[in-house]
Amino acid sequence: MNKNKSRTIALNGILIALMIAMTCTMLVTGGMAFLPLVVLVVGSVIVGKWTALILGFTFGLISMVSAFIFPSPTAPIFQNPLVSILPRILIGVVAYGVYSLVEFVFKKCNAKREKALNEYLTKSISTSLGAIFAVFFNTLLVLAMIWIVFNGKQFGDINVNKAYILSLISINFVVEIIVTPVLSVPVVFAVDKFLKRNQKQVVTDEDILVLDERANDDLTCTTLDCANADSENIDFQKEAVSKDIDINNIDNKNIVNAMVVEEEQNIACEKDSLIVVEQNVEN
Repeated sequence: MNKNKSRTIALNGILIALMIAMTCTMLVTGGMAFLPLVVLVVGSVIVGKWTALILGFTFGLISMVSAFIFPSPTAPIFQNPLVSILPRILIGVVAYGVYSLVEFVFKKCNAKREKALNEYLTKSISTSLGAIFAVFFNTLLVLAMIWIVFNGKQFGDINVNKAYILSLISINFVVEIIVTPVLSVPVVFAVDKFLKRNQKQVVTDEDILVLDERANDDLTCTTLDCANADSENIDFQKEAVSKDIDINNIDNKNIVNAMVVEEEQNIACEKDSLIVVEQNVEN
């Protein structure tokens, strides 16, 4: 299996488990959804749109299951998947879409600037805006679906009308829209740093093939470099030998010339001696 697919599957499994755990914490935090929303934003930024959809669906599914298991005044409302699941799937799309759009705008701006904007600043802004829009659309879509599906209906003491819908926009929304981006930014950077640091700990067959190719390329380059160096060395040695030969030839020539001169002088002396002897014989 491709290592990127394996990595994505593993990350999705971890994020789904975290989403289940964080959604259950809403029972303790009074229905505040900032923790599952943080998981959703992190998955959207780190992995991508399909993970955002999966996490949004998980968020909604656990909310619906909790409404059946744990009774509350609003439980009958969230037992309907149009209220509990559909809006959560859509907020995953919103979180990923806003983050991607802001990142795209920053890239366009950097292309026109001489000096690019700080990467940490741009990613922090993109993640924060994705988190803010996720919280906003979570509240907006859930309330809209409650109004569309249950408007005018009575659930015990709850009468679903405009006043009731407005009453649901409480302190929870204010806390979520502040806390979610504040938590999402450092978590995104921490997870991203961890993944980059550990993504090469598992060596796959593909990694081995890449390493072999690089080794062969390095070996080829090294062999060529050595061959070129040897060729240059041989040329240098040839020039040096040629120079040595020329120098030796010059020395030998001088020696031979000196010997010839000396021999000529000896012959001349012998001729003079013979001339003297002949003159003496005639006398």
